[in-house]
Amino acid sequence: MELLSYISSYGDGNGYGYGDGNGYGDGNGYGYGNGNGNGYGNGYGNGYGDGDGNGNGYGDGDGNGNGYGDGVIEFEGVKGYNIDGILTFLENIHGNIGKGFTLRRHCKRVCCYVYLTDDGFIAHGETLHKARESAFEKSIQSKPIEQRLQEFVSSHPDIDNEYGDLFQWHHILTGSCEFGRKQWCETHGLKPTDSISVRRFINETTNDYGGDIIRKLANMYGIKEGGEECI
Repeated sequence: MELLSYISSYGDGNGYGYGDGNGYGDGNGYGYGNGNGNGYGNGYGNGYGDGDGNGNGYGDGDGNGNGYGDGVIEFEGVKGYNIDGILTFLENIHGNIGKGFTLRRHCKRVCCYVYLTDDGFIAHGETLHKARESAFEKSIQSKPIEQRLQEFVSSHPDIDNEYGDLFQWHHILTGSCEFGRKQWCETHGLKPTDSISVRRFINETTNDYGGDIIRKLANMYGIKEGGEECI
């Protein structure tokens, strides 16, 4: 699935507007002022302004602004899209991957990547790897537990091989929270990024949160608690 075709038809109603004004006076003094601001449809906006004056003069000024709400806006020449509820400006798009930025207060850019799965799940990430992981997690969590278990087995065929994604997979299978998983890792002398075997993963999580699902996983591998092969 192409990212550009997906986001071009994703949602609408965002808009961008700007305005500026200035004034001048004559007489015994001079004054001026300026200001600008921007905002968009999801409720975020900011602006700034400054001015000073002195003397007995007077000033007048006018300002104007415009905006539109067709789902696409621009910021400094870069197109922005409502992606997964986040206004995202994409500088580069290749297939199902995008690279760009979001805006924080005072128009501060925050770089990000966007990844779209084949089945239409999209996610942001600080890196391409994180964006891909998040999109994949959304996709797999939308499926029934039986399918999730089967996909785990398909992507981890060797029960005694070590894999580095089991921290994430425990959440995908059981819905466990990140805090609990980190605490589990600390108790077992591990880091979330460490690789362990599927056998160890099963043996050491069957009595923890989501243990009923982990026991189903063990049955699919033909093992029982303690790591013994089923006869």
